[in-house]
Amino acid sequence: MFVINRGEAIPDLMIFVTGETNLHGIGLHGPNIIQRRESALTNGPATFLIRLDNDGPANETFIVRANVPPPGWDARFFRDTTNLTSAITGGGWTVSLPAAGNVVLGLEVTSITAALGESRAEWVVTAGGTRTNSGLDAVRAVVTRAPSPPSLEVVSRAGDVHLGSNVNLFNQDLLFTSI
Repeated sequence: MFVINRGEAIPDLMIFVTGETNLHGIGLHGPNIIQRRESALTNGPATFLIRLDNDGPANETFIVRANVPPPGWDARFFRDTTNLTSAITGGGWTVSLPAAGNVVLGLEVTSITAALGESRAEWVVTAGGTRTNSGLDAVRAVVTRAPSPPSLEVVSRAGDVHLGSNVNLFNQDLLFTSI
């Protein structure tokens, strides 16, 4: 029989979007079981809520970390009205939680330059205890946007092709270009 010592700290990260009641990742512990939530940018920012529960038997101090935004994207981590972005994407944000306590953080993502970067971006958020042998948990937030400009264009060299006309895609007069 094997006994795994997960330490006193047992972080449980969950992720959901505003208005959802289904907490993705509840009760699933470990960095190899990353719960993923995806949201598309529409007319405003994509907002995720990330909840950290202390599932351990004692008070614990946790460190929450995440990656920085890729080119063309901006992200803001916050708790209530406090901006935690530089701490979370830097050395980590520290929070103390009692046994069975929790904290909810927000992640607000915006597209700053649609012409830069990919049409999707990911943030992997991790939480772990500060003691030796503490557990680690992770969730992933994925945001998508319509690419600008489109990644594929169809260009015709035929003089008699007009928008809306029936075009034979196998016609040698068509030239496919990728931007």
